[in-house]
Amino acid sequence: MPIEHLGSNILFEDPAGSGVPSPIFSSPCRIAELPPEKNAYFPGLAVLPSGDLLALLVISESFESADATTWVARSIDRGRTWNLEGPLRELSGRREIQRSCTEGRLSQERGKLGVPAPQSRYAAAPIVKSAVKANNGSKISDYLKPTVLRDGSVIAIGYGFYRHDPGAGIVIADTGGVLPGEDFVTFSCDQGKSWTPYRMIPRSRPELYEISGPCIELRSGDLLAVAAPFRLPDGSNPSGRIGILMRSKDKGMSWRDEEIFFRSSGGNLTPYESRICEMESGRLVAIVWAYDTGAGRHHPNHIVVSHDDGRTWSEPLNTGIWGQASNLIWLGGDRLLTIHAHRGNEPGIYVRLVDLKGDRWTILEETAIYGTGSPMQTKPGQSQGEMFASLKFGQPSLICLPEGMILAAHWAVERGLSRIRLHRLALGSVNGRIPFS
Repeated sequence: MPIEHLGSNILFEDPAGSGVPSPIFSSPCRIAELPPEKNAYFPGLAVLPSGDLLALLVISESFESADATTWVARSIDRGRTWNLEGPLRELSGRREIQRSCTEGRLSQERGKLGVPAPQSRYAAAPIVKSAVKANNGSKISDYLKPTVLRDGSVIAIGYGFYRHDPGAGIVIADTGGVLPGEDFVTFSCDQGKSWTPYRMIPRSRPELYEISGPCIELRSGDLLAVAAPFRLPDGSNPSGRIGILMRSKDKGMSWRDEEIFFRSSGGNLTPYESRICEMESGRLVAIVWAYDTGAGRHHPNHIVVSHDDGRTWSEPLNTGIWGQASNLIWLGGDRLLTIHAHRGNEPGIYVRLVDLKGDRWTILEETAIYGTGSPMQTKPGQSQGEMFASLKFGQPSLICLPEGMILAAHWAVERGLSRIRLHRLALGSVNGRIPFS
């Protein structure tokens, strides 16, 4: 079954730096609010109930700059053109929106699930009134991804770093740790046009969680997110190199973080850029960028599988694919479509059709859609700061469009500035049918 690459277009690029009109500027948008050099990173896409596409992307002066913040973009033509609607933080913060959205959700959950009035640690969690300013007055750079829930509402989850010194990078060179920060969540009840204020998610561990992907909604109704702990500013990692499963039973209003979804046999691999999907009911699979932070060495992508909604997990399985940031979607039966950023040997963005029968990883088809022939970016022994500086593309993802196409998204540095690039894909038949045409 071939993977067809039908073409590519741009979601965001700096029009001043590209010399080419960008599709995102096909309609008026607030260009004056963009930073002077407009790099875009870390796209997250979702299909709204209307059929329109919602994108969250980070715009900043550079990869680690303190002005990094999440912006909202929208497409009404399946991703061919886009409107940039503004920073997510400026579309949030109106308390009447927060009340109408969150109170409605709580009322709904009490009616459906018998959930009592919220007295959880989350109910008392502080509101980040603006992603620019935290409660202590310092700036926060924020990174969030969207998920459309079955009730039509949208949740965005992610994390941010405190930027006490705007000139400092995210990685602390002297220790190998990262800046302190917070994990947070926000909701929209009007298809992403307005959002509740960011709410911090309390953690039971001292490290900031790298919640770099969207949460998923299980058939059971639970929401799950997967994360790895960043190292503390002093370079320590008291929780160990583990994958943390975050679970919400009330549509994202509160979260628990005691469960572990990934632990390597040697305890040496941190599961960065973790992504999760549900296959048939109860069966989950997560894929990770397996990185030995102590040795500064990359390992092939690993997966773990659960058959009980994430309560227990298999031992990590080495896929043999030397990818880093990766993602996956379920095609039905035992088949997955996966996407991987290769940045060591043979760099590129690769898409693969995988058979997971018996929880074994079998590649059926693969194709490169971007970046082949580019120079090696990551090498053994690099510090995390050196690795960040070397990256030229990454964080690929896949979504299914209503008409059956597949849309891939990733960031890429081209002509000195980072842009968001999209690719349209199609597949042949799966199990005698054609789910994606």
